[in-house]
Amino acid sequence: MIKIGVMIVTLVSFLNAGWFANLFDSTPTPPITVPIDLSKAGNTAEIKMRVKNEWNYQCCLLFYYTFPEHHEIDNFIENFVGTTKYRTDSGLPIYSGTSVPIKLSIYKIDRKKKQLLSLHTYLTIASIASGGNNSTGYYLQRLVQTFKFEKGKYILKIENLKGFSRLQDCKVEFSISMARKYK
Repeated sequence: MIKIGVMIVTLVSFLNAGWFANLFDSTPTPPITVPIDLSKAGNTAEIKMRVKNEWNYQCCLLFYYTFPEHHEIDNFIENFVGTTKYRTDSGLPIYSGTSVPIKLSIYKIDRKKKQLLSLHTYLTIASIASGGNNSTGYYLQRLVQTFKFEKGKYILKIENLKGFSRLQDCKVEFSISMARKYK
């Protein structure tokens, strides 16, 4: 009888510690991408995520190419995202491209309670643009910001603050993925 009581107490302590619940948690972990429409101001997107270990995570905008179907859209995307060149005399950066203002709210979820951790507006610039490809296609990436996330669950709310009507036919996603390990 005592053995059953000890087993029940042990099981209850695992449940209270959240150990058992984490085994069956279906909340996604980064990398995660969600579409966001930058053609109109006020459009929003949301990411719910779970962080298993403390890391740096980078939040980016991904602008996808459409080639070979619409070469003129691809040229527009390259000019919109821009590039960074450096002055030969001073080494200072010269930015091209269009700045995209994004409001990003980060909430931490603890036992059904939502706590606002960060609410900022970021002006993305070409200085940190790079390219890549994934299962969706080729894209140019523009860094929004890098954050340190501790273990836990989070909600990221992204809002476009300025409309760019020319981006109506362009596929744009907001992405969060691991960066370098935080020290």
